[in-house]
Amino acid sequence: GAVLAGVFAAAAASAGKKVSKSEEANEDAEDSKEPLEGLESEEGVPAAAESGLSEGEALEEGTGRDAKSAARKERKAALKAMKRERRAQSPKDKADAKRKPCDKCNRSVDLLVRCRIDVSQKWFMLCGRCWHSVSGGVPDGDSEHPHYKYGGLWKNRAAKVTTPSFAGAKVKADLQTLQDTEAE
Repeated sequence: GAVLAGVFAAAAASAGKKVSKSEEANEDAEDSKEPLEGLESEEGVPAAAESGLSEGEALEEGTGRDAKSAARKERKAALKAMKRERRAQSPKDKADAKRKPCDKCNRSVDLLVRCRIDVSQKWFMLCGRCWHSVSGGVPDGDSEHPHYKYGGLWKNRAAKVTTPSFAGAKVKADLQTLQDTEAE
């Protein structure tokens, strides 16, 4: 539309004729009904031939909206396919993809313990095996591990993870002793 109006204004200017905006709009409306084959450049060569396109290709290309909408449709289709693929994964695959590595042994696990283990006082994320070796198996640490400090747990929520019970054999024995003494 705007391109054709500019062409007619240029043609009228070269002929020495003044064209009003309303005349341009009328000519533009009339020409939009006609095919592009009648449109010629200043040298008399059809505009479609000048651009190297056939008349059908020139009509298909239009204003570029068709190309943009086709590209947008392709992007949307690719995104939907990617989402379908992700949803089709089994729960085990989803859980495996979200595992994190232990800072000490680099093993990927579903449960990590956040703790401080040395003089640097930096936080480390440790798996159960490594945590047991640096803490002595006690959440609050003991005298043999003076730099240890517990800082919480990270769980892979996509996996079925149960948190460990810290009630060891000693605590259970103490509870049993207490219950026995109350029974007597």
